[in-house]
Amino acid sequence: MSSVTATNPYASTPGATNIQSNPIGYTTTPTKQVLTSDDFMQLLTTQLSNQDPMQPEDNTAMISQMASFTSLSQMNQLVSSFNTMSSDQTLAMATTYIGKQVTVNTGTSTNPTVTGVVTGVDASGTTPQIKVNGVSYPVSSVLEIDQATTSSTTTTTPTGA
Repeated sequence: MSSVTATNPYASTPGATNIQSNPIGYTTTPTKQVLTSDDFMQLLTTQLSNQDPMQPEDNTAMISQMASFTSLSQMNQLVSSFNTMSSDQTLAMATTYIGKQVTVNTGTSTNPTVTGVVTGVDASGTTPQIKVNGVSYPVSSVLEIDQATTSSTTTTTPTGA
């Protein structure tokens, strides 16, 4: 009985390109993970242009597809509105920290937390940042909030003594 050895003609050899993983040097584009409304419209247009005019698609299926498209569009608008609302809520919350003493997580191992009074809010980036001791930190890094302590104390003296 003889044995058969399988060989791979595409296996890479020293100094050669592995054509199994990249035949003829083609570049590949990353695949999409989610279909967009543009993709849906392109599929719908292709479906309509390729159907037999003597036997069109079932109207019920077409209405179902349009309802799905409308639902997808409204869901995207809802997500966008929710993201805007969440961002506005974070900014409003950050402004309430002004004048308060906070402890923030710095994200570093050498000095993991910093405590100080919030002196301002920076809303120029994608997420609001609070300013503590001259350094900006994300609002999400706040670990503790206290009333700011004042360095001067006010004493009252009784009158008529």
